[in-house]
Amino acid sequence: MRTTPALIASLALGLLLTGCGGDGTAGSDDDSAADALTIVATEYEFTPAEVTIPADTPTEIVLVNEGIVEHDWTIDELDVEIYAAAGESATATVTAAAGTYDVYCSIPGHRDLGMVGVLEVG
Repeated sequence: MRTTPALIASLALGLLLTGCGGDGTAGSDDDSAADALTIVATEYEFTPAEVTIPADTPTEIVLVNEGIVEHDWTIDELDVEIYAAAGESATATVTAAAGTYDVYCSIPGHRDLGMVGVLEVG
C-alpha cells in the first residue's frame, strides 16, 4: 500500500480537528491534568461567548487574541484576568464554585462595545 503526502496531511488534519473541542464545554477525563478550554477574542467579541466548566475542578483557560488590539477575559467575582496582546495567547487555570459568572473585556470601551460573555460552572 502506497501512502501519499495528501493522505498523510488529511489524516493529520482529522486528528487535529478531533482533538480540538469547539462546543465551549471543558470535559473531564481520567487523568489528573487540568481540562483545557480555548476562547478566541476579536473585535469585539469572545468565541464562544458562553462557556461551561465543571465546579471545583481546575480548568485551563486559553485566551487566543486574534484581534488587532489587546484584549482580556475578566471575571471580577473570581479575581480572574487573562490578558493577551494582539496576536498573542495567554493561559490561566480557573477553579470556581458552581454558579454563573459575568465575563467581559476590561480594556476601556470594549465591554460597552459588547465584548461580554458568561461562564457557567456546574
